[in-house]
Amino acid sequence: MDQVIREIISIDKETLNMKERYEELLKEKESQLKKTLADLEKASIENLYKPSSNGIDMTVELKNLEDIYIENMHNIDKVYKELKVQLIEDIWNDLF
Repeated sequence: MDQVIREIISIDKETLNMKERYEELLKEKESQLKKTLADLEKASIENLYKPSSNGIDMTVELKNLEDIYIENMHNIDKVYKELKVQLIEDIWNDLF
């Protein structure tokens, strides 16, 4: 009988030790997850406020498009000035 009681007590102690170890592991994992979350938040905030090279590329592309637009407008003005007299005559002749 004593032997059975000792085994039960031993099993109970092992169960308590397992429970304590389990709780320690949970605390460690929780701590690791909190640290990972904090690192991710920090990296996210840094990326948010860090000037991106993509924005610089976009600015360069917009400048190129603006230059092309201005060049095209000058070409349109040039062609219009060359053809203005002919266009007016053709419109005048079509009307009358």
